[in-house]
Amino acid sequence: MNKLPKVVTMKVQKRLLISIFILLTLFPASASAYEFRVGPIKVISGKEDAFVLAEWWLYDYDCMCPGSDPSQCCPLRPIAGRLDAYYFNGGDLLYLGKYESVKEEPIAFVLENSLGLYNNSWLIVNDSKVFWFKNEWKCVRSIGQLNGEEGVVKVSPPDIYMGRRIYQVNKTSILPVNKIAPQHIHYKNAEPTIKIEGSTLVFLNGTKTFKLPLSEITKYFAVKEDVKHLKGVFLSRGVLLYYPYAHHFDENKTLIEKFTEIPLLFYDGKHIKVLTPYEPVNMWGEVDYSKIKSVFDYHECTEYADNENITIKPSTSSRTQKENKTANNTPKEGICGTGILIVLSLIPLPLKKLKV
Repeated sequence: MNKLPKVVTMKVQKRLLISIFILLTLFPASASAYEFRVGPIKVISGKEDAFVLAEWWLYDYDCMCPGSDPSQCCPLRPIAGRLDAYYFNGGDLLYLGKYESVKEEPIAFVLENSLGLYNNSWLIVNDSKVFWFKNEWKCVRSIGQLNGEEGVVKVSPPDIYMGRRIYQVNKTSILPVNKIAPQHIHYKNAEPTIKIEGSTLVFLNGTKTFKLPLSEITKYFAVKEDVKHLKGVFLSRGVLLYYPYAHHFDENKTLIEKFTEIPLLFYDGKHIKVLTPYEPVNMWGEVDYSKIKSVFDYHECTEYADNENITIKPSTSSRTQKENKTANNTPKEGICGTGILIVLSLIPLPLKKLKV
């Protein structure tokens, strides 16, 4: 084998480096940096308790970028979302579980004088299973399972909408209704009036009024201006305050990363209790309930003593599990895309010319 002159080898190396530089310039890599953000929070109120529905969104820098730092050239965009549910029992916040669609409204409160239903109780759909629940029962009453097509679940007693199907419930059973569900179904709370009087935040609903100095609650929030945009629901022993937006009200409308930036507050007229929802460590994987301190864990109601406990938590579909696995195994940052692939494929070409 004859040796090539040193000058020829250096020329080839120089040509290779120039080729790589040109390809990286002409074919910018697609940069990714998966990040989780807290979406809007919604509270469904009962008389003494409430359920909290919080959106979690997976964001990505979904654009072509000529470098490894996507934040320098393109904004974060939401690519997938999920819904987490929590139960406020009047004192503590318990983690219920997750749902695969942020559009779901799987929980509703049944008011008084509702014929054929448990008044002042909760109707819950969980992985197509339907339950009645009252805090005073200390248990759940299962009445069956929704059968048929998959779809977004919305509960509006006595009706349950699943995709384009309608079901009606009573105390003991579920009956399919032979008509197509309307496209726009929404369960809405009666919300109190919230206003700012000087340096005081005032909540009133016609019969009750709560006043809170702004200085007493701004210390719990990452951005002080957010306090002026709080919402609340009245319960029998106080008012539950929550922040219903996915961004701060700062100059840049920064996205919210953690619940600690926007905690829920329960005010009984004298004391403020800070409630920070549980944040699963692996946002898109299976939830390990054994590691959660406060879980919505009630046994099935029976006519006899029963020590068998069940945890009410939605299961994850095979489609979501696939998405979860992809999200969990994706590196935080990296360079990919057509540019880098072309570069890698062309690197061996000049090297082959060195062989004689």
